[in-house]
Amino acid sequence: LRFRSWPKAPTLLLLGDHLYTTAHPEGTSCVRQLLAAYTGTSVMALQRTAEAHVHRYGCATGKWDISGKASWPTRFGDGGDAEPRRVHLTMLVEKPTAEFAATNLAVPGLPEGTYLSAFGLYIITETGALLQWLADAADARGASPTAPPLQLTEALDVLRAESGLQGYLVDGTRFDIGGEPQATPSSF
Repeated sequence: LRFRSWPKAPTLLLLGDHLYTTAHPEGTSCVRQLLAAYTGTSVMALQRTAEAHVHRYGCATGKWDISGKASWPTRFGDGGDAEPRRVHLTMLVEKPTAEFAATNLAVPGLPEGTYLSAFGLYIITETGALLQWLADAADARGASPTAPPLQLTEALDVLRAESGLQGYLVDGTRFDIGGEPQATPSSF
């Protein structure tokens, strides 16, 4: 029960092994886009990811929120129509196979073979609960070198199920510079 008394203020989480660059037409940073999308429920930034790359990232699925489009940020596509950006998340999975993604993670409206993956930016409202889940999971796994690593995605999926978690498709690109041998500036 180390973290249950964590302050009830939202927490901005930025993954330390990611670089972020905006593609917003007005130059709005990725963090500012996510802050503008925050409505009081935890929210994570998302980006479109090709099927060939889903095995590298935490991925999400859900249903587009098309209600109240005027009250939340939108992006204008090539046809001038506002496309939805907010997603009511129904599942998060860490590094799925392409087969799992095709069967379970398709989001209506995205091109076939395109999925939503974590961008590495989050606003967490239930920070204490998230930290407690991670602490409990670490204790349960023990200190064995063969224990599977903790995954933030697992904790976020529990948070989603218990308290709700929204997704927001940001205008930008994230570069994951940690862990993967091909994650070097020359591979971007």
